[in-house]
Amino acid sequence: MKRLSLLLPVICACTIWAGDSPVVAEVGTQPITLRQLEDALLRKEGREAMADWVSKGLDRLDFPTLKDDDIVLAIGFNKITRRELADALMRRGAAAAREDLINIAVVEQAMTAANILVTQPVLDQWWTRMARMFAHNLKAQGQGEVDFAQWIQNKEKMTPAEFKAQPAFRMMAGLHALVQQRAANEFPEDELQAWFAQHPERWRTFEAVELSVISVPYRKEERKEPGPSPAERERLGQVMDGLWRQINQGQVSFADTWQYFGRSYDPGANQGKVGWVRQDGIRDADGPKISKEVLAAAWSLDKFPVLLPPLADDRGVTIAVVHGHRPQRDPNFAEIRDQVRADRIDETLEARINALLADLRRSADVKLKSLTEAREK
Repeated sequence: MKRLSLLLPVICACTIWAGDSPVVAEVGTQPITLRQLEDALLRKEGREAMADWVSKGLDRLDFPTLKDDDIVLAIGFNKITRRELADALMRRGAAAAREDLINIAVVEQAMTAANILVTQPVLDQWWTRMARMFAHNLKAQGQGEVDFAQWIQNKEKMTPAEFKAQPAFRMMAGLHALVQQRAANEFPEDELQAWFAQHPERWRTFEAVELSVISVPYRKEERKEPGPSPAERERLGQVMDGLWRQINQGQVSFADTWQYFGRSYDPGANQGKVGWVRQDGIRDADGPKISKEVLAAAWSLDKFPVLLPPLADDRGVTIAVVHGHRPQRDPNFAEIRDQVRADRIDETLEARINALLADLRRSADVKLKSLTEAREK
């Protein structure tokens, strides 16, 4: 049986001899050994660490390239092959997964017939729509603002880029594009223009500054007082000051520094570029708010671009580049006619998507075969 280079390390399930373990503390005459400390950590956090380890290991496997007898996981003397893992999952959710694949294929065929390609703008439009729906639902529930990109990363355990690459996301983006195409002539010009006049704030371009940022939060500490300790403030301040000096002197690029130090905290930024940011800290693109300290420094400038020195707030320290400034502007209807139509259609988007998918399924030539027979072959 072939063993893959991407396998997780084998974890020995046999009895482990502790030997003489070094003492890490003493309480009176009672020693606390390194082995006791390790055992306490394993009891407290071992299950979570193992689950995370297994998850990361499986993420590195390219399942479509594996053979049935390739090992995907080895724990002690137990080895799990691709076939064994697939069989276990098939028993739990084969029917639902098959429906998902059928829907994806049906939508892809409909998009081909409609001459629609899943381009980056199509994906971006659906991402923006998802972020708007997410914010609207939070507001309706009386909850505060939550960064959509970070929420996706926490919930789905993948970056926004990885999430957008999922077939289900691409299918929904395609459905969105199909809905927009089919309803393009649904609203008369005068009705669109009247709706635009009633909701000018939806398309207003707010005054903003264009920024790139590297924001690093303080480390979590167990302390009674709120906020970071003076020592932690000093530590992170020194780190960020060193990074700023290297960028300012041209020793490293801003994009490379963001890749290593800022990406995990703001994965939605593109090489640190967060785009236009309003005076309230809200970005045109989705992402965490920018601190008032950075905004105050950015708004004081009249020449660009400028690399700001590290600026600290209660959350962490930020290095920012200010690329420019734009004034507030209200567009005229002729400039954004297509966007007004798209937003008008999106008001009833969920019902439209459900109806369209049901219609596509009814008209598609779908033949279901026996899952049991297929597994037994």
